[in-house]
Order: sequence, then structure tokens, then C-alpha cells
Amino acid sequence: MSTNKIALNKLKEILRELNKVPGIVGSAIVKKDGEVILREMPEHITNEFMNILSVIEGFAEKTLYDTTDIAVRDIVIRGRNETFMVANIHNVFLILVLSSKANLNNISKIIDDYSDEITKYCSMLFESPVELPIKELFTRVKRKKFGRDVDVGLFRAFRYLNFRKYLNVDSDALMFYFGKELIKSLKINNFEEFSEFYEKYKLGELQMINEDPIVIRIYDCISCAGLPYVGKPLCHLEAGFLSGFVENAYGKKCRVIETHCYGLGHDFCQFEIKFLDKNSNKNKSDNK
Repeated sequence: MSTNKIALNKLKEILRELNKVPGIVGSAIVKKDGEVILREMPEHITNEFMNILSVIEGFAEKTLYDTTDIAVRDIVIRGRNETFMVANIHNVFLILVLSSKANLNNISKIIDDYSDEITKYCSMLFESPVELPIKELFTRVKRKKFGRDVDVGLFRAFRYLNFRKYLNVDSDALMFYFGKELIKSLKINNFEEFSEFYEKYKLGELQMINEDPIVIRIYDCISCAGLPYVGKPLCHLEAGFLSGFVENAYGKKCRVIETHCYGLGHDFCQFEIKFLDKNSNKNKSDNK
């Protein structure tokens, strides 16, 4: 699932939770230019009307700030049958339709509770990631004091971060495909070059144990050397590296199986590479 879909789903969940609050009968997230991002609104509340509400809030915000230095957090517009609250949350407006029974103070507190999440997922939705050429990331490193060195512990803190907790993305799969795409983009296609890459960037020491079938061993693995027994292999990033290398070198899809790992109680990591038949469209780390 793409980052945009994850963010949209999370925001939709938030709106539905808000609509369960007594007194809230509709909610929407609107950009400050009036574009409606998501709505869980009664049908009679049109997008054009919400656009007008966002203009009113924007005008009030600008006027008060320019004349009194007061930052407007939200405005309330009372109609004959409904009340509208427009809350200013970072780069969007949260628009709520309220019934006559709504407790405005309580709803303001609930908005505060959700504001960080709304900001987070809207940022995921709107901000384009910076993409730089892989070779530039490796070559344009100019740090006068620290050079290229980074502590392995910091790398591992990122490597074993539970991405599913934050982004609903499987961490192991993410590491595998990151490793695979990195090696493929660097066009590393022979074992000597692959081994040099590993040692140059202090990822470990590679050893070709067997060529048919391909068996590769890694000593001093950056991901797991020294880690305790956990009952399963840990090197999904390295499996991705190997998958990318094999596809570059042999032009064939493959499955990478980790048979030895610190996580399994060994003092090295070892992988078997099995080529998939021509009809197979799968290429993944089989770390079980």
C-alpha cells in the first residue's frame, strides 16, 4: 500500500471517530486553498460551502494576525439549525458540523487530541519526498570532522524500527526491497565488485561458499553480528542486497533463503540462492 493511501485511510478513520462524538454530525479536512481532501459530511453540506468556510477562517486569521498579532485557532459560525466549527491545524482546516447539543469546550479538547495525528498524516499526503541519485548519496559525503563513519548501533536502531507501528508497512519487507533496489541501481554485477562494495562500506565480509547452487556467507554482518539468539533469521536487508546482485549478474529472478544467522545462534550469516522458473513472478526473501 502506498504512503498516500495509508495517510488517506488514517485520516478517514479520524473523521469517522470524530463523527461518533456526541454533537458532531459531520467532519471534513480542507486545504487552506479550499480544496476538500476528505469529507464525512451530510449530503446537503457542499464542497463549495466548505470552501467558503475556509475562506472566512483564512480571512479572519490574516486580519487578526496583521492587526493584533492574535493567531486564530478556530472560528465558530452559528446557523439556524447547525453550528460550524473551523479549526486551524497546521496546513489544513478541520471543518465540523455540530448539532445544538454540542459542547464546544469538549469538542475543542477533542480537536487538540487529534491535531498531531492530522498534521502527521496530512504531511505524509502533501509532502513530496526528496529523491537524489543513488551514486550522489554515496559520493557527495563531505563531513570535515566525522567523515563517513556512523556507529553500527545507530544503524541498527533504524534497521529494527517497527515501521508497521507508524506506517502500516512491514519492516522486513521494506528492508529487503530497499537492499535489492540499492544494488540494482548501482549496477553491481560481479562477485568481486560486490565483495569490494561490502568491505568498502563496512557492511561485512563476503565469501562465496558454492557457485552451483549459489551459497554466500557473510562474516561481521552489520545487521546482526553480536546480537543474541531470537529464533529466526534477521538479515532481510542483506537478502535484498543478494537478490539485487544476482538479478544484475545472472539476469534471473531468484529466491534468497537465509540458513545461518546470529539470530539463529550462529556466528556468521549464510544464504542459499535459488533461481525461480521463467513463469514465476515472485522474488522475495524467504527468511523463515
